[in-house]
Parts: sequence; structure tokens; C-alpha cells
Amino acid sequence: MGRATSKKARPLPGPMMTAEELADHLGMARQTIYDWVYYRKVPFYRFGRKGAAVRFDAQEVTAWLLEKRVAPLTEV
Repeated sequence: MGRATSKKARPLPGPMMTAEELADHLGMARQTIYDWVYYRKVPFYRFGRKGAAVRFDAQEVTAWLLEKRVAPLTEV
């Protein structure tokens, strides 16, 4: 008999964005987004083999950005 796994099911991703859409949304160059993917600095989903299409979950990217926020000295 197979063993029962205790892995929690991950929720399905929310609305997906392309690298170009994310770049436009953030006001950055598309190459910056691809650099972040290459160095795994941003959460993304890869479809197919390496070098294939990548997509970004808008909610995951928002959460990732909020983690990067640096508070101004007036808030500290």
C-alpha cells in the first residue's frame, strides 16, 4: 500500500502576468525581470523546459515586493 503524504496542497495561483506585463506594471525594463528570474530573485512559474515561458502570480509578486520595503527613518 502507498503511504499517505502530509504535504499541504498549495492554492492555485491567482491572475498570471507575463514578464512584459510585470515590467510595465513596475515601470522597469523587461530585461530586469528576466535577470530576476535568472537569479531567482522573484517568484515565478516556468512552463516547459528551461528557457520556456515564465509567468508571475500577481499576488505572490505583491507579497514579495512588500517584503522588500524599507521603512523611512520617520517610521522607525
